[in-house]
Amino acid sequence: MGEITLKVDGREVKGREGDSILDICKANGIHVPTLCHIEGLSAYGACRLCLVEDVKTKKLIPACAISAANGMEILTNSERLRRYRRMIVELLLSERNHFCFFCEKSGDCELQSLAYEFGIDHVRFTSSFNPFPIDSTHDYIVIDNNRCILCGRCLRVCSEIVGNDTIDFVRRGWETTINDPKIIALKESNCISCGACVEVCPTGAIFDRLSAYMGRKEECDAYKTVCIECPMACDLTVYTKDNNIIRICGGSLTGRYGGQLCKRGRFDLLFDGNRERITRPLIQSVEGGVREISFSEAIEKIVSEIKGIKEKFGEDSVAGVISSRCTNEAALIFRELMSRVIGTRNIFVLEPELSLLTYDAIIKFHEGVHKRMWEARSEEILKADKLILVGFDSSEPHPIISSMVRRAVNQKGAKVVYIGSLKKKMPFNVDLQLNLKRGTEEAFFKGVSKIIYSRLLVDRERRSHKEIDLESRLVKKKVEWVTGVEKEKLERFLNYIKEGERGIVITGKDLDPNPSLLNSILVFSALLGRFSDGRLPLISLRSGGNSRGVLDILYPVGVRPLDRDLRDVGIRAAYVMLSDERFLEPAVSARMMNLDFLAVQASFNSNLTLLADVVLPSLTWAEKEGTITDIDGNLRRLNRVIQPPSGLRKDEEIMFELIKGLKTELRYEDLHKKVIELYSTYKEVS
Repeated sequence: MGEITLKVDGREVKGREGDSILDICKANGIHVPTLCHIEGLSAYGACRLCLVEDVKTKKLIPACAISAANGMEILTNSERLRRYRRMIVELLLSERNHFCFFCEKSGDCELQSLAYEFGIDHVRFTSSFNPFPIDSTHDYIVIDNNRCILCGRCLRVCSEIVGNDTIDFVRRGWETTINDPKIIALKESNCISCGACVEVCPTGAIFDRLSAYMGRKEECDAYKTVCIECPMACDLTVYTKDNNIIRICGGSLTGRYGGQLCKRGRFDLLFDGNRERITRPLIQSVEGGVREISFSEAIEKIVSEIKGIKEKFGEDSVAGVISSRCTNEAALIFRELMSRVIGTRNIFVLEPELSLLTYDAIIKFHEGVHKRMWEARSEEILKADKLILVGFDSSEPHPIISSMVRRAVNQKGAKVVYIGSLKKKMPFNVDLQLNLKRGTEEAFFKGVSKIIYSRLLVDRERRSHKEIDLESRLVKKKVEWVTGVEKEKLERFLNYIKEGERGIVITGKDLDPNPSLLNSILVFSALLGRFSDGRLPLISLRSGGNSRGVLDILYPVGVRPLDRDLRDVGIRAAYVMLSDERFLEPAVSARMMNLDFLAVQASFNSNLTLLADVVLPSLTWAEKEGTITDIDGNLRRLNRVIQPPSGLRKDEEIMFELIKGLKTELRYEDLHKKVIELYSTYKEVS
C-alpha cells in the first residue's frame, strides 16, 4: 500500500493507504479520545467520542471507522468537538448507575478518566437510571448491566479473539443489555471462563469477583511473565500489592494469541494461597510424623542416603523424577546431577507416555534436523483451511488451541475433521467425524497416505491415471473394511485433502501411545506438505507447562515416563523434583511406595510429600526466575512477581548443594556455562 499525506490540526502527517484516521493520529502522537475502540478488535464506531472534524466538508466523522485519504485536512480538538465530546460523556453518565463512589472500577475506569479529561464535575441531564438484574451466577465473572455503556468491546473480543460468541446484545433502545440472566445466566451459557470480557470492559459492567475491591491498578506493582499451566506460555501481566497477587491480565490483543488467557491462567493461579505451603525442609521422625530441619541437615541426609544406596546396589538403583513444569535451567542442572554426578540411567519425567513417544517419533522422523524446527507454529491454525484432529479431546487442557480452531472455522471457513475411535462432542463445528474401530487408526493413516502418495505420482506423470485409480479403489475398500469408516465419509475426507492448500494435523491425548501409529501420522502430515519455514503441518499437544524444554534437555541422556513401580525395576532410592502442581495423579505416589529412600522437592503438600523421607521446599511459578520452552519451540522468560518466604532457595541452588555434597569435580562455573549454551541454541528469548 502506498504512502499518503494529510494535515491534522495544521500539521502535515504521513500514513499508509487503508489506515484509519485514528491509526494515523496514534502513530503521530496525536490524542483522540475513544471508548468503544480498542486496538486489536474491529472498528465499531458506537461511542462517537473519536469524532474528528473534516475541514473541507465541515462534517464530524468517526476517526476509528473512516479510512484516511490523501490530502485530507482534519481537526481533532476544536471547540466544537470539545463541546460535543463533553455532552456525550455527560449523557453516558446520566444513563444507568455510574456512581463512582460505590464502583469496583473507580480509579481504573475509562469513562471516569474521560470525565476528568473534559472537566465534568456535574451532569446537566436528569438521571434515567432504571435497574437491571445483576448476573452473579458465574464462579469468576459478574455482569452488572447497570454500569454498561454498550461499547460492544466484550462481544467483539468474545467473537473475534476467543471465537466463542457467548456475549451479545439483548433487546433494543434504552433497554439494551449484554446478555440477560432472565434468558440465560452466564453460568449456564457456553462461557469458557477465559475472562477476556473482563479485561476489555472500560467500566465496571463486567468484573472479576475474585479481585474486586482488592486494589486498583495504580496501587499495585505490575510484572510481566508467562503462564506455565500449559505449553502455550501465554503472556501475563501480574498485579501485586503487599507481596500478594491481586489480579492477572493477559497480553496485548495484538500480541501472542490475541492476548488470551484461559480459566487456569487468569483465575486458578490466584488460588495458590488456599493450599498447604511447604516453607521449611521436613524429615520423617522416628517417633512418627514429620519435623522441621535445616537446609544443611536435609542436604546431608539426602547425600548420605544416595551415597549408601549407590555403593550397595549401583548407580542405577537411584532414580531421578522431574516435573515438566520446572524451568529449563532446573532441568539442565537436574540432568547433570542424575546422569553425570550420580551416574544413573533411570531418569523419569511426569509426562504421559504418549508425549514422550511422540517426541521420540519426531526425532527419528527428522534425523539431523534442528529440534526446534519440527512442528508447525500454533499460529498456523488461524491460517489453515483444513484442520485434522486426531485423538483430540475437547476437555483437553489446551483451551487456547480450541479457541484458535473456533476462529479458523468462524473467520476463515476452515473445514474440521475429527478422527478417532471415541465419539466426541467438540466446542466448535465439525464438518466430518470419522469414528474408527478401536486400534485401527494406524491402518487408516497408512491407507490414506498410500492413496495421497499415488495421486502425487500421477501429478508428476510417473504413473498412469488408470493404474492409480485401480490401486486406490482397492486401498479404499481395505480401509473401509478394517476401520469401519463409511465409504461416503472416506471419499469426503480424501476430497478435503485434495481441495485445501493449507492443512494441519493436531494430535491429542486420546491417541494410543503406539510408535508405529505415530509414525504413520507423521508420514500423513508430511504428505500434506511443509510450511515455508520447513516445519511439518503437525501440532502434538502435551500437558506440562515446560514439556518441550524438559524433553529437549533430558532426551539426549535418556528419559522415560513414570509408568511403572520403581522398585520393580531395581530402584531403591528416588530424588523427585516437583514444582507447584495443583494435582498429582495417585499413581505417581503409588509407584514410589516401596522405596528404601525418597526425597521430594515441592512447593505444596501432596500424597507424595507425605510419603517422602525428606522434603525440600520449592518456589512457586510466581517466585521463580528462568526460562521455559513454549509449544512453538520459543524460549520464554519466567520472571519473579512476588518474593518467596524467607529462606527458600532456587531449585538450581538446592541441586548444586547436592552436587557439592556428593564430592564431584563439577563446578558451578561449568553448570553456568551449560545454561548459557542452552540459551544460544535458541534465536531469541521473550
